[in-house]
Amino acid sequence: MPLERYFVPASASRSLRPTERGYWRICVIAWDLEIRDRFWSFLEDFVGQGRAGWGVWVSRYAEKGGKGGDESPAENAGAVSEPMNRDFQFGELIKIYCWGGIVGYMWLALVIASDRCIKGSESCWVDGGEKVVIRMS
Repeated sequence: MPLERYFVPASASRSLRPTERGYWRICVIAWDLEIRDRFWSFLEDFVGQGRAGWGVWVSRYAEKGGKGGDESPAENAGAVSEPMNRDFQFGELIKIYCWGGIVGYMWLALVIASDRCIKGSESCWVDGGEKVVIRMS
């Protein structure tokens, strides 16, 4: 399965370096609650059990004020997290921190785990300097 066939960014501001750090920023508020629960359970297992690789971790935030608003940690997941609660009032933002060298592979895992819902969520990969490098449609 060639990665280039399935990982096609809408835009990329530059090439990624294999050892740079960053994160996938995914807003899941528009997703069905059942899909969100399954997605978070997948991340708990996949990342928490170390199957995503060394240096991969996740966190979840309540996003206040919509796109680009302030983020307040709803729960700091680290490598292992607590079950997702349903008390978010503003929105949900999930960040999956990973190395630049596995960005495409992480994207494929996230597409499968989200039942393809991620494809319409305007997800992006943000580098260590908080600059968006990759945008997905």
